[in-house]
Amino acid sequence: MFGFNKRKKTHTGRLGIEISPVGIAVATLRPGVVAGKEACECHFIEGTDLAENGRALKKYISETDCQDLPTNIVLHPSMYKLFYVQRPNVDEADLSDAVKWQLKDQLNCPLNEVVVDCFSLPDDAFRGSNNMVYAVVAEKSVVEEATRAALDATVDVKSVEICELAMRNIVNLLEADIEGAGAALLHMRNSDGTINLSQGGNLYLTRQVESGLTMLEMADDASQEELLDELLLEIQRSLDYYDSQLHKGNIRNVMLGPTRLDSALVGNHLKDRLGIDVTVLDLNDLFEVKQDMSGELQNQCFSAVGAAHSQIVH
Repeated sequence: MFGFNKRKKTHTGRLGIEISPVGIAVATLRPGVVAGKEACECHFIEGTDLAENGRALKKYISETDCQDLPTNIVLHPSMYKLFYVQRPNVDEADLSDAVKWQLKDQLNCPLNEVVVDCFSLPDDAFRGSNNMVYAVVAEKSVVEEATRAALDATVDVKSVEICELAMRNIVNLLEADIEGAGAALLHMRNSDGTINLSQGGNLYLTRQVESGLTMLEMADDASQEELLDELLLEIQRSLDYYDSQLHKGNIRNVMLGPTRLDSALVGNHLKDRLGIDVTVLDLNDLFEVKQDMSGELQNQCFSAVGAAHSQIVH
């Protein structure tokens, strides 16, 4: 998404960092020993003080010798807004500026205080209807503050992206397993979640869901059932839109990002009611790891892993 100057260095890995209101997630990918797998190491710095977290990040980067790795930063969804808008009839180079003016009445701050970037959907997502784009809008001060911690840690920042695109990178990692078929990926966070629908490396639809891990953990059995049904409804609506509006056919597999919850809680509920395969992802299986990572650590660092896996500088 938002690009940075590039330093020309010889790299032996990649780094992903997610900045969030509750901490900083770090994921390092390096060449592995097993063919077809990269070595992955994850670390989570917990805390709400960004300056203090930044100092802890700098210490970790120094101790793990990651200073010169190409780095993609991920913003937590609370740090930006995502709009689905009609694409203005302008050249690609002028798209972001045109969309910024198109959104001016929907923003809560002056245009000179926000940064806007866009990513387009594949041409076959429209089939004669108006072309649409996703517009990412973030306050400049938020982006600058979020990236300062990484820059102070002297990492080689290549870009700043959003969790929806980081999630897409995880699906791309699994493309050989899903054989180019359409796939849905649900990543649940403490207070909410995101579902992506993609095919062949292309993102066709992304939606935020309101059900989060904390709500499910705190709910009694009856309330938990209601929350799972609400989550199911959001997923079903997304699958129906993918099929009926985008004409991409039926999704055969829903993938769940790792969580600290019992995987059967969400997975079985969706599988029984959707009638399709539900796969719970485990980063311990996708990468080489020094020791198995807990579901909680995988969940905290999921977007950071996706950012580290990015081959594209947006």
